Amino acid sequence: FPTRRSSDLIVSSEGDAEAIDVQRSSQLSLELLERARQLASAMKFRPFERGGKAVWAAFDQQVQVLPPERKPKNHVPFPAVGKTETNRKGIGISLQRTGCLGSCPAYKVTIHGDGRVEFDGRGFVAVAGHHVSSISRDDVDTLLEMFKEGDFYSLDAEYVTGVTDCPTYRLSVTVSGHTKSVEDYVGESAGMPAAVTRLEKAIDKAADTERWITGNDHTVESLVAEHFDFGSQAATDILNH
Repeated sequence: FPTRRSSDLIVSSEGDAEAIDVQRSSQLSLELLERARQLASAMKFRPFERGGKAVWAAFDQQVQVLPPERKPKNHVPFPAVGKTETNRKGIGISLQRTGCLGSCPAYKVTIHGDGRVEFDGRGFVAVAGHHVSSISRDDVDTLLEMFKEGDFYSLDAEYVTGVTDCPTYRLSVTVSGHTKSVEDYVGESAGMPAAVTRLEKAIDKAADTERWITGNDHTVESLVAEHFDFGSQAATDILNH
């Protein structure tokens, strides 16, 4: 069923949802329809203003209704993380996001056990191409602990929703020679545990992929560190982006 339901909302001058009309769909059960209405009713808005005065407002609002998580059928223990340098070199964490029918950023980021980070920007990113940076080993260990807490090795290999034109996310971890990958295609609508989405976001945050995807305060210093040619056409493309 669709993950989002449109609701016509009327919001009071105090920011409270006073009237909700959830659009009906044959694909949505009455139970989920009521859940969508409850979610919309619980929303609190900053009062809308006109001429400096708070006013009532009517607009279309979307709420997300997800199915229950699909719990793993069998538990697969998380591999032991060795302490030696050889063990550290064998650790790998990667996240790949593909393009979509639109401007979804397409890239792959890989974090190695020693903290080395590799970013490959492939489309709709501010800075395309291959870039290398680093994070602390403590940050790597924090990510590994999140994989362990999320029982990642026990999850299904894929969580796919029957829709089109959306990006695919591929999340993978290798520890002590054991690799586990999960494909996420609008996965939460297919019962994918929320731990996967948390991991995807945590990897982006730890690796600071924002510096390459949209650009932030670290973008220029990172480019300087890799001796980027600021007089090149690539620099012009980044500025235009």
